[in-house]
Amino acid sequence: MDHQNNPGVCGLSWTRARVTARERKGGRRRVFDYELRGGRADGLSIVASPDTSGAGSVIRLDWTAPENLVLERAELVAACDLRGCLMLSNGFQSWSTSGELGARDRLPGVNRPASALFQFRQYGDYHFRRSSAKRGDISSYSYSYLRRDGVIRLFCCSLDETTGYTVIRGNFRAGTLGFEKDCQGLEAKRGGTLRLFEILVSDTADPAILDRCLARGSAQATERPAVSGWTSWYNYYTGISEDIVDNNLAALQKSGLPLDYFQIDDGYQESLGDWLTPNRKFPSGMEAVADRVHAAGFKAGLWLAPFICEKRSTVFREHTDWLLRDSRGRLVKGGWNPAWGNVFYVLDVLKPEVQAHLESVFRTVLADWRYDMVKLDFLYAAALVPRAGLTRAGVMTLAMDLLRRWAGHKEILGCGVPLWPAFGAVDYCRIGSDVAPYWEDRLLSLLRYRERVSTRNSLQSTLARYQLDGRAFRNDPDVFILRTAGNKLSPDQKRTLFLLNNILGGLVFFSDYVGDYGNDEWRLIRSMFPRIRADVRDVVEKAGVYSVSFTAAGRDYTALANLTGKSVTAALPDGPHYGPESGPRTGPCSVTLRPHASECFARLSGTDAASKGGTSHIFPFADREAPAGALGTGTKE
Repeated sequence: MDHQNNPGVCGLSWTRARVTARERKGGRRRVFDYELRGGRADGLSIVASPDTSGAGSVIRLDWTAPENLVLERAELVAACDLRGCLMLSNGFQSWSTSGELGARDRLPGVNRPASALFQFRQYGDYHFRRSSAKRGDISSYSYSYLRRDGVIRLFCCSLDETTGYTVIRGNFRAGTLGFEKDCQGLEAKRGGTLRLFEILVSDTADPAILDRCLARGSAQATERPAVSGWTSWYNYYTGISEDIVDNNLAALQKSGLPLDYFQIDDGYQESLGDWLTPNRKFPSGMEAVADRVHAAGFKAGLWLAPFICEKRSTVFREHTDWLLRDSRGRLVKGGWNPAWGNVFYVLDVLKPEVQAHLESVFRTVLADWRYDMVKLDFLYAAALVPRAGLTRAGVMTLAMDLLRRWAGHKEILGCGVPLWPAFGAVDYCRIGSDVAPYWEDRLLSLLRYRERVSTRNSLQSTLARYQLDGRAFRNDPDVFILRTAGNKLSPDQKRTLFLLNNILGGLVFFSDYVGDYGNDEWRLIRSMFPRIRADVRDVVEKAGVYSVSFTAAGRDYTALANLTGKSVTAALPDGPHYGPESGPRTGPCSVTLRPHASECFARLSGTDAASKGGTSHIFPFADREAPAGALGTGTKE
């Protein structure tokens, strides 16, 4: 194919484009519509060229500004046959719901009264983009794919998000695939040419093109190992104390679990924003706590939310000039949390004084206190407002680059962050919402809040974003919760959360006090060791049951997970299989799963068929025949 003269590739035929902007003087809105013929129109051109991997095409849209303007939005639309397809909807940031959706699905916006009351809008894209509530009008941030008949037929992603977040929009009714750019704040000079889109499109799911897409064209696949560990948040929340830390360190040492990290989450600091001032619950100081973590044989992790602060903090009271303000001079609210005095606020990361302050915080935590990893949370807040000629995505990219520089060689666990700017900047990254000691928050689900704390919500996004692991960061699916006290999860829900986290996670943490574990909890948690890498090939959903196919220790596996509240029958692939609950099965066959239940099936070889059972490992048989280098404890894979 002559890509230069045939910009319609991979089944896409470009039909129209639009640029929305405001005049620099006067602020009058201007809308420029283009009907495309052969990929060209006056002042605009589309060029398609082969990707360097040879497995796809790079589509570039250049626009010449007719006058001095400040852009708001750009759109590029192609005709596309979406019949019978499912489209990946990648949510705006870590916590945003993600999953495959089709012609009968929709993405309604958050309930407006509830959003205003609880400041939900800042957590997602609700404050700058309105989702269509129409069925079959599906959107996805930065990357997406189309699946038909169980096979990925088209994969696409943005290669440059600095000019704005790219939203890929599939309109099943109209038969179009659109690309929208949130380029609010981007300045254009008269006669100057801007590259508004740079999109990689492929009609193959070959790993080479997947790596190229997900590595954003420049970031290299991460070499960070899979890790396991303990974190304080999902058991103690802000009630964490030095005594609690010591008790859990002693219990974990006694257990012999080969964990890598012991991480202290929110609750150690005097106020949100005053990261170097521990509260009275930590009388020895955070440096002494890190020393005790190291003495116990673990790496030390500490939670920070570098871009936000609360009113009672010293940084808020003494440095109001550091705070982010909108175009009217009002303080920008970062969100709402009753544990932090309700509304919290944002530091302007573009200010040199803020950068110097945060660099000092990182130097103290990582060099002086000797923590090995920082969990950086609520990162979306840095880019709530476009400014200084940068789009929201441009500000977010700059902020992530600063965090990477300040952390140096120490490890970063990113959370609450738009995923594309995090690529190449963090070592581990949350890919779902917070889990909870319950399955679903029915009220927040009814309010259509896509960033809600919910085990069900977290698992759905974790399953949808499995492809990201090991490419530009390792996936953090959030914690599993096995304890009985303070936990409303049923035994089946606990096991499903535990199983999927261990298959899909490059970082697997938990928060329970192991001194309270009974035999069932000990049996389950010990089954994740030795850690064995799961190379996931695909995740397919049907009627609420997810089939995860993967390879571990040289053997093929299929995990079936029922996320619905009713019993469901699901099919296994052809061939003999063994499940720890179902026993040997010859294929093709089906398995009935209880509500929220899951099971991991090993594909059997001829010698396995005579075996009377599996092993104590979460992946049946995996620890019996793992090749050299496949087994490991702690950081080894």
